Amino acid sequence: MVVLLDIMVLALLVGGTHVATADFDWQWHTGRATHYGGPGDPWSIHNGHCGYGYLDPNVGTGWDICAPSDQNWDYDSASSNCGVCYEVACQGMNFNDFYGNWLERQSVCYDSSTSVVVMVTDLCPCYYPPNQYSNKRWCCGDMSHFDVSVFAFEKLADVKWGVIGIKYRRVPCDYKPTKRAQIPSGVSPVQNYQSAPWNWDSSKDKRWGVIANSGSSSGGSSDGSSSSSSLTSSVIVSHSENQQQSVGQQSSVINAYYGGFMQGWSDAGSWSISKWGRDASWGFDGQQAYCVTLGGYGGIQLNAWSGVFSSKRTLEFYARQNNGGTPDVNIKLTSPSGACNSLRLQGMTSVDSKSNWSRFQVQLSAFDWRKSGGGDGSAFGGCSESINDWSVNTLVFVNNWGGNQDLCIDQMKIY
Repeated sequence: MVVLLDIMVLALLVGGTHVATADFDWQWHTGRATHYGGPGDPWSIHNGHCGYGYLDPNVGTGWDICAPSDQNWDYDSASSNCGVCYEVACQGMNFNDFYGNWLERQSVCYDSSTSVVVMVTDLCPCYYPPNQYSNKRWCCGDMSHFDVSVFAFEKLADVKWGVIGIKYRRVPCDYKPTKRAQIPSGVSPVQNYQSAPWNWDSSKDKRWGVIANSGSSSGGSSDGSSSSSSLTSSVIVSHSENQQQSVGQQSSVINAYYGGFMQGWSDAGSWSISKWGRDASWGFDGQQAYCVTLGGYGGIQLNAWSGVFSSKRTLEFYARQNNGGTPDVNIKLTSPSGACNSLRLQGMTSVDSKSNWSRFQVQLSAFDWRKSGGGDGSAFGGCSESINDWSVNTLVFVNNWGGNQDLCIDQMKIY
């Protein structure tokens, strides 16, 4: 990959200054986009995770803004990508949502050669209990995803579609597309009927600090005027509303399995297992669970990246056998230099249960050989003097006996 231009981008000015380095490689990436804001929802575009407040339609990218998924490959948990800009173009394609529903969007683009520049002012978290179903449907890492304002979406495709395929790339916020997307002639633009707060003017738009410190000037502004169409309930996602609290909460959660393996996770290296078919392995709330039959002393090996457990405290997941009982398996963490302490699942008390699924919260410190008394709730700091926290990158479930045993796992995360 050839880096053509390196620019320092101010990522978050509100509540502390975070600076992220953006490498503009100018390569397009594939993803999908939903939309939010507009009639019946006049304020959500202004109440973003980044804390910029009311957004003036003539400052920076105006109302052309976005909330990227916190599972996107280039997401930076330190800054939430706040203040970063992307060029987005509609791309005709068919794709699945997170639950495997097939969506045909091959022929919905107005003009795939046009594009719009959007600034990150919000976040679409995968783990968001108040709107669990919809956020998981779009923002849990099965595809790169952006929830863009309806004012940006309407320039790419009819808002009635709710979700479209896109291609996108990171760009400077003052970048001017070769062919800027416009609302087609004869199409009524979506109307934002909420006026600015009393005694407010454009100089109070907090994005000015981002623009000034990133070397960007005012780019394309949104049109922000008119239509009767609005986002259908099937594609509604929720964003973080308490900015400072949510930054810490969302960035501290690593989702490993939610209807499928999250980005960076795989089950390569598992042994003596037979995976169940899709129709036989549904989770308790409608998404796909990870279900296998373990042969005698067989095991599943879930691999991630070095440091995935570092400084985390808890491993949480739902588990069950096919008959609803707790599987007789041992759990352990491993690294290339050796294995950590092994824990027996049946020796643990579940936090709660739902539809024959038991939810377990395992203290990561309990895997440390040096803590003979078990987990003490402290942050994970490795397993021994020779196995440090950064080297541990694998989670293993092993069948404890010689016969076959069923094991289903759902909604696994680390925090």
